[in-house]
Amino acid sequence: MRPSRRAVAAAPIAAALTIGTVIGVPAASAAGPVYLALGDSSAAGLGAQDYDPASGACQRSRNAYPALWARAHPAARFVFRACSSATTADVMRTQLGDLSARTRLVSVTAGISDPDMADVSMVCAFQDDRSCEARTARARAFIDRRLPRHLDALYRAIRSKARTARVVVLGYPRSFTGGRACPAGMTPAKQAAMNRVVDEVNAVTAGRAAAHRFAFDDVQRAFTPHGVCSADTWINPPKLPLIESYLPNAAGHRLGYLPALSAAARP
Repeated sequence: MRPSRRAVAAAPIAAALTIGTVIGVPAASAAGPVYLALGDSSAAGLGAQDYDPASGACQRSRNAYPALWARAHPAARFVFRACSSATTADVMRTQLGDLSARTRLVSVTAGISDPDMADVSMVCAFQDDRSCEARTARARAFIDRRLPRHLDALYRAIRSKARTARVVVLGYPRSFTGGRACPAGMTPAKQAAMNRVVDEVNAVTAGRAAAHRFAFDDVQRAFTPHGVCSADTWINPPKLPLIESYLPNAAGHRLGYLPALSAAARP
């Protein structure tokens, strides 16, 4: 999974949401309750291609799970604020402005950028097993000690602005399936070390989401057979542009993330 360096249906929700917009389609009305999509590269759809030019460096994809959900629920007014590179602090600072008492549904995937998973990926790709394991251990220590309060701050801010919204928190898929050394240099030990970081983020996120009474799905059940090196991968292997590496592709959003959101969006 390659978040940035610091740099199908839910009828009750659909009925509650009113006139709206999907990426690239003008809003029929600016009034009414909304679905707000917040988060980082995985929420924005970096790696899923077909980016909305208007989203600039945020690189929001029309294939991202929030955009897919909105197209399946055309009555919902859709506000897509997720941005590639976003940490939890970035989400708080730049993405919460549209939350209000009218908001009925919020989705958020955020947290894995905080321990700089991009740097973890680089170390594991270009250095030896010991270096990879040391770097991932540092990332896990950060996740255990600091990520909980980062997520608490974000979740409190969301709830304070959207007091009655259903909030769905989605986690992250593991990068690798199996233990084959694929791509070159990614030994079974490195694969396991990177997967442990994702597991740690998901475990912490699940705990904090539960504490705030938010719905949570780590998306692991759907993605587990489809990691890098699998016969049918939903995760981008190392590729150019490098920023898309280890992130879900379009199939991952359609077949992994979208069903998770659709199920969790039901009251």
